[in-house]
Amino acid sequence: GDIHTCHFCGSASVTDKGRGFIIDAINDKAYTYIVECADGSLYTGWTYDLQKRMDSHNSGKGSKYTRSRLPVKLVYYEIMTDKIEAMKREYAIKRLTHRDKLLLINSKENQENST
Repeated sequence: GDIHTCHFCGSASVTDKGRGFIIDAINDKAYTYIVECADGSLYTGWTYDLQKRMDSHNSGKGSKYTRSRLPVKLVYYEIMTDKIEAMKREYAIKRLTHRDKLLLINSKENQENST
């Protein structure tokens, strides 16, 4: 498969094009993320490779939801221990109200600005 390096964390992942899944070549870290769409709506997902997923969303090859709301901008992410934890967190975030998602995004920005 093809080897890809995440621009955010430097981890490498291998894409198995024959089967259409991604294997993390260095560790099992996965990411739960939120993007802001061009219409102001928020989309939550998970991935092994944030940069590749953002490229995928913005080239129209991401989710059906974001395809008609381009461009999208990464506004929040969490590093999770593995796929299962990332998927659980994605589910939890998707159950939040729009307002609570904005509070989550803003709390992360405040933490980063205070360090």
